[in-house]
Parts: sequence; structure tokens; C-alpha cells
Amino acid sequence: MNNKEGEFKLSRAVSLQRIRKKEIAQAYLFLAPTLAGFFIFILGPMAAAMGLAFFDWNLISPPTFAALHNYYVIFSDPRVLKIIWNTLFFTIVSVGVKLVLALLLALGVHSQISRFSNYFLRTTIFSPVVISMAAASVMLGWMLNTDFGIVNHFVRKLGIMPIKWLTSSTWSMRSIILIDIWKTIGFYFIVFLAGLHNIPKEFYEAAKVDGANAWHQFWYVSLPGLTPTLFFLLVIGLSSALQVFDQAYILTRGGPGDSTRVLVYYLYEHGFQYLNMGYASTLAVVLFLFVLILTIFQFRLGRFWVFYQ
Repeated sequence: MNNKEGEFKLSRAVSLQRIRKKEIAQAYLFLAPTLAGFFIFILGPMAAAMGLAFFDWNLISPPTFAALHNYYVIFSDPRVLKIIWNTLFFTIVSVGVKLVLALLLALGVHSQISRFSNYFLRTTIFSPVVISMAAASVMLGWMLNTDFGIVNHFVRKLGIMPIKWLTSSTWSMRSIILIDIWKTIGFYFIVFLAGLHNIPKEFYEAAKVDGANAWHQFWYVSLPGLTPTLFFLLVIGLSSALQVFDQAYILTRGGPGDSTRVLVYYLYEHGFQYLNMGYASTLAVVLFLFVLILTIFQFRLGRFWVFYQ
């Protein structure tokens, strides 16, 4: 009897092991297209860019080894400092304004009692997110046109001289930031709204019992409960804003002057207009390292201010 039980357990273990191996093989089979796409379109180009950063290559003649020359050119190029500042200015202002406005909008919509008004406001605020950045840039570019744009039409009605939204070094970066805020604030808003829904109502009830007013409830209940959401939006927002390209390419082509020339657009110019692939790859590596270091820093710092329930 004991021998039969042992044989039964052994056969059962063998069959379970076979089933497990079969499930693992099926899992890898389903993951194969994604893994292939990752290696071909992400990891492969990353490795190629890191290698090309040490070469001079114009796509016509064979590449020549340049060692660290491309990195030296970057840090000695006076335009790079201006372009890095443009990128940082766009990132800080755009992400900062979106975080504040999206949080205020989420708090306002979350407090709505009417289901209809809640759904209507959520749909209205989120709807620009589904529009492509290229389409949004073209549409708002026409609206901000100095001569026949609808925005300057109302500006003239107020007796003010037309503003050169996209052709002035004073207004061009601000206009691009406004377009980015209008296009993407809905994503921040909907994530904040989801974060507010995840905060247990018992916390607010306990705060009311202790005599907390609306401000105290926000400061001691809502804001700590939203720190994971805020952390997520900071990581996603900063990394994506540092790679801004579409608005600068479609609306201003980096101008006037270098007022809206950002790092990715500068990379594009050297790679696909000047055919300087080595220098463009070096710019890509520098941007990648900066985003990587910034993300690691955010995760390290997040240990001290992010509170998980």
C-alpha cells in the first residue's frame, strides 16, 4: 500500500512538473512578439546609439572612431547650454502647472454630487488626451496665428495689439507650454481622480469627528493619500517632458532663434538634417543618462515622502 501511495505521489509530481513546463512554454510563446519588438526596436537601437556615440558617421562614408570627441563637443558647444535650459524650463513649468491644475480639477470634480455633472466634467477635461499631439499642435497653431488666429481676433477686440504667439522669442516657449498643458492635463486629472477614489471614506469621517475643516482634510488626509499618485505622475511627467519634440517641430522648428529648440529637436537636426549620426547618438545617450539618473533620484527620494496605505 505504501509503495502504491509513493508511486502515485511520484507520478503526480511528474505530471504537475510537465504541466508547469508546458505553461511556462506557452507563456514565453505569448511573450515572444513583445520580447522580439523590445529587442529589435528598443534595446537594439539603444545599443547601436551607445556604440555610435564613439564614432563620426555621416551615413555616406564609413564610420570613423572618434573616442570621446563627440562628448567633448557637446560640453563645449555654447548652444547646448541654451538648449538644455529650454528643455528644463519646459519640463519644470509644464509638469508643475499640470500637477497643480490637475489636482485642483480632480478635487473639484470629486466633490460633485450630481452623477451627470461628474461624468460630463470628466469627459470634457479628458477629451484632449485622445487627440494626437501632431493634430493638437496644428489646430492650436492655427488658433494662435498672429494675423488670422482666433485668439488674436479676441485680443484685437480688447484693443490690444496682436501677440506674436509663435514668432516671438518671448512668447513662443510659453505658447508651446500652454499647448502641452491643454493637451495632456486630462491624463494627470484622471489619475488624480482615481487616486482620490482610492482613499477610504473612513479617513474623512474620522477627520470630521476630530473637528477638521476642508483645508485640514485636504492637508492631512487627501494629500498624504495622493502621494503614490503624485510620485507616479512626477516620474512619468518629467521623463516624457524631457523628450518633448512634436510641438517644437510642428509649430516653430526650434525658433525664433533657439528660443524653442529643445534637446530632442536638436538631436533630430544633427541626425536627419546634417547626417551627423555620431553626434546625434551622443546627444541621445546624454539624454538617456540624464533621464535615468533623474528617475533613480526620484525613487530614492520617494522613500521619504511617499506614503502607501
